Amino acid sequence: MPNDSADVIIIGGGVVGCAAAYYLAQGGVEVLLVEQHGIGSGASGRSGGGIRQSARVSEEMPLAMASIALFPGLSDQLGADIEYVQAGNLRLVENPEYVEPMQTDIVRQQALGLDVRWLEAEEVREMVPLLKQGSIFGASYCPTDGHVNPFRLTTGFYQAACRIGAKALIGQEARSIRQTDAGGVIVEVGEQTVQTSTVIIAAGAGSRRLCQNLGFNLPLTNLCHESMVTEALPPLFSQMFGVFPSGLYFRQTRHGGIHFGGGTSEQSDIARTTGKNLQATARRITRLMPELLPVNVLRAWSGIDSHTSDKRPIIDYLNENVILASGFSGHGLAVAPIVGRYLAEWITSGKKPELLAPFGYDRFN
Repeated sequence: MPNDSADVIIIGGGVVGCAAAYYLAQGGVEVLLVEQHGIGSGASGRSGGGIRQSARVSEEMPLAMASIALFPGLSDQLGADIEYVQAGNLRLVENPEYVEPMQTDIVRQQALGLDVRWLEAEEVREMVPLLKQGSIFGASYCPTDGHVNPFRLTTGFYQAACRIGAKALIGQEARSIRQTDAGGVIVEVGEQTVQTSTVIIAAGAGSRRLCQNLGFNLPLTNLCHESMVTEALPPLFSQMFGVFPSGLYFRQTRHGGIHFGGGTSEQSDIARTTGKNLQATARRITRLMPELLPVNVLRAWSGIDSHTSDKRPIIDYLNENVILASGFSGHGLAVAPIVGRYLAEWITSGKKPELLAPFGYDRFN
């Protein structure tokens, strides 16, 4: 059982919380991670697995580029195979009217220093012969993007943090956060209280409630996303795929299954799958790749993501004791390693990392 005090309490056992726990513990900070359900049980473990810089808002691009630079060494660093594949991201265009907007956006991304370029339909099919001829009109291609096993990434950070001294309370809800007259914080965890000087709220879909508890009514909206995975197949492709404008994404996992999802997302605090949405998503991928029609789907699941109106996360001190790291809007997996490292740096040095400047909560005031 952890002590009744810690230097830093992290609420949320997703990838951001676990990465912050790892980097803080690495710096000798006494860390307590609090997770209501299980490590990676929220959006992180249910993610599509994409590790991309491309197609992000301009303010987030430098953060993503810095994070992707960490991924090639993470398996060795964490002592866990995160199944990272850096084979590029293809963002396919299904409708000719979206060719020009995609090409315009590529120019924007190139101006930010990203290696991304336009591929004509013939070039894409040459790269991925499985794609049906005539099904796409080209794609953006970023060769330094890739994909990962999201659950292995999350648990890899968690287990590495625990090996170097981080403590955890799993299956315990952080019920409230209150500041003391002495300048500290008391967090109610289950039936006990834990004292600290700093709290990181990285609770994903649960972050809004905790912020409201502190008097902050932030524009965080929870959306439900659905995913599926097929039976194992021989190697078909190694890239990560997104489809514009349908929102479909897919990749082939290390074990051969096609992991795909996207499509319609609905506002909800409850993770649930719907036959209508799953069938529509399956139709979308088989329209692109008819050879997948006879393949069996083994499992379907859903997850709840915390979104902001401008698709940028909130990474900021709400007061002198509490930092919020939430609202990653469905694409936090790729930036989690650098966000975790910067949170640790900010807490230990007292100096805000420059790349976190665009993510203050006061931009919504």
